[in-house]
Amino acid sequence: MTARTSAFAFKGKTEDIRRIAGTLGVNTILEGSVRRSGPRIRVTTQLINAQDGYHLWSQRYDREVTDLFDLQDEIGQAIASALRVKLSGTSVPYRPSLPAYDALLKARYYFGTFRPDLLPHAKECFERAIALDPKFTLAHCEYGNYFWGMTLAGALPANQALPMIRSLAEKALELDPSLSDGHAMSGIVAACLEYDWKEAERRFCLATTRDPVSVNVRLYYSLYLLIIGRPAEAVQQVDLGLQEDPLNLTLQQNRAAFLAAAGRDEEATTGLREVLELNPTMVIAQLALAGLHATRGEFDQAMALSEKAYALAPLPSAIGWLAGLLKRAGDSRRAEELLRKLQPGDAFGAPRGLAAYHWVLRDFDAEADWIEKAIDQHDPYGVLYLRVWYGRELHSTPRWAALMRKLNLPES
Repeated sequence: MTARTSAFAFKGKTEDIRRIAGTLGVNTILEGSVRRSGPRIRVTTQLINAQDGYHLWSQRYDREVTDLFDLQDEIGQAIASALRVKLSGTSVPYRPSLPAYDALLKARYYFGTFRPDLLPHAKECFERAIALDPKFTLAHCEYGNYFWGMTLAGALPANQALPMIRSLAEKALELDPSLSDGHAMSGIVAACLEYDWKEAERRFCLATTRDPVSVNVRLYYSLYLLIIGRPAEAVQQVDLGLQEDPLNLTLQQNRAAFLAAAGRDEEATTGLREVLELNPTMVIAQLALAGLHATRGEFDQAMALSEKAYALAPLPSAIGWLAGLLKRAGDSRRAEELLRKLQPGDAFGAPRGLAAYHWVLRDFDAEADWIEKAIDQHDPYGVLYLRVWYGRELHSTPRWAALMRKLNLPES
């Protein structure tokens, strides 16, 4: 079964069924619609053989909204019968209250937009879902992902966000000690907040020995592997995630960055271009591709991508990139205007932006100074930058050993 994010990429589109199946790597497609009128819902579903387009099964259901989870089970069993398969496993998934589930769906939508005006609504909805049903482990885990995303965007300091992630993970693990996502969340906190790599490894071992392993677990584990200097294994984890969720653009852009960390720049460039063809608004992919152009001295291409990224989301990294490229091009006035947005330099996220600025200008000693400050802030990007192209020149300098010591990592 393909993950929801990939399947939903075709929502509302009239693509050929065979093309959809080929893209998702499946043999059958389930189509359907849901309509709600007051307390009742109507669900229409049809199962289609992607090879010949014939319907294997179809059905219409009219139910009360309160019967939603029973209806999900009924449809699942009907599909299994149509396919003549037996649903594996004996455990029954936890059924949250309908108001809590509704709040989680709204939180996902608001968070998925990553619009500054909607993110407070996402936070409110996550908290409402947990308050309405404190045993809803999925809500705890997805709320943790919210805090992780806010930290990566530079919108929330790591020393505030990471303890929240740990608290949510601990609560989820109290409810289900075998929960893979809870262990993975604890693992990323151990890695980025405490630089405790043994504890992080222990947690990720627990997270990945359960089956199935969720896409979010693969994502967190791959970031950990990159941080400790194992980019090839990070790529492998992303590839496993993409088998389940082939159109997940976050996984795809991360895969490209990991390829760059492994020195496979051409493959990384191709991967990033493919991501941007699917979604031209992926800011991190734009900045990563700009970085690859800059490593080859293609500063005009890097400038164009950085301008787009900054216009979409003025993240600290986007500000630093663009300011450095403008300075190189002789536009000191605008570069200085942008740099003022990174002041004071000790604000969370500012060091990562200033490190990017000095990397573009090839001032690697100043870059190392700001990465040190990012490490002190426990900014995940302060560590990740070292493993991608930003750290290439530093690796052969005395500053590298000092940076690794700050991270409790071996120099190699």
